[in-house]
Amino acid sequence: MRSIGSALFYTVALALLICNCNGQGADELAADDLYDYKERIPVYANKVGPFDNPSVTYDYYSLPLCKPANVEEMSQSFSEILGGNRRFTTDFSLTFGDNRAKRLCDVRFTEDGLTKLQNAVSQDYYYELLIEDIHVRDFIGRRNDYGLFLKAHHRFIVGHKGNKIVSAAIIDSQNAAGYLELSPQLIKDSQTSEGIPITYSVTYLPLDKYSNEQLLNTTNSFKNTTSHKNEGAQQLAILNTSVLLLLLSGFWLVLISKSLSTEFTSVFFGDADAETGPHEKGWKMIKEDIFRCPAYSSLLCAVVGAGSQLFVVIYGMIVVGYLGVFE
Repeated sequence: MRSIGSALFYTVALALLICNCNGQGADELAADDLYDYKERIPVYANKVGPFDNPSVTYDYYSLPLCKPANVEEMSQSFSEILGGNRRFTTDFSLTFGDNRAKRLCDVRFTEDGLTKLQNAVSQDYYYELLIEDIHVRDFIGRRNDYGLFLKAHHRFIVGHKGNKIVSAAIIDSQNAAGYLELSPQLIKDSQTSEGIPITYSVTYLPLDKYSNEQLLNTTNSFKNTTSHKNEGAQQLAILNTSVLLLLLSGFWLVLISKSLSTEFTSVFFGDADAETGPHEKGWKMIKEDIFRCPAYSSLLCAVVGAGSQLFVVIYGMIVVGYLGVFE
């Protein structure tokens, strides 16, 4: 039995090591990347989705956004797939240390594409990119009393220590030129010229001079909206949890008081065995029905103690992953 337990232990340890390598190896390698001046930094498109329902996400290119001629989907680990991540290549060309503004693409809008963007902006859709495996988010556009507006200029801010990237964020455009009004006139303007330009710019901040806190406190509408909405959501969640706990506690007390009424009577008013007779209820009945030894208890203890259930689960996950079910 000891040899079987040792074999199972080493098998489980090897399986966990393999899963850990598959799930975190890419991040660890990416975190150690060092960039020379004007070396390209990979930027991947991940997903889009409504801000108020983060569990619902879609492919980044499900909306008519700037799309490369040949879109490639990158391989992902099992944990990334479970998180709803979908990595696609983009035309963002970030070069280390180069702060020049660049043109991403020229967009020609159609009625169908305009309708999709209007619906996305009205529902506060956000988009997510990955810069050196760092997730950065911002809203696709913004809405106010004057209409719906699409983000036409992306401003990235990248913090680095030496030649290593350690943080990244997207900040808001400071002028109205960074947004396009989603109106029918936009279709006409995009069709009569080469298209509407979508641009981006990058600012590199050496964290030797700028603290990480200053970098994180840069103006970002997504972060500001997230913190503002989370305050109300947290208060509502606390209230709902408190009410639910009170109700559950009340129900639990009612059930316990009824099921253990005989015990309370015997404790506070003397022995009630003569009155209850064979219809006794309470902890004695629970003890006889629930806490009795199962059949083949020795075999059950040996199997559970050796970790056989963990071996079956992990071995099954390895086989399913090897067959490519999660790809």
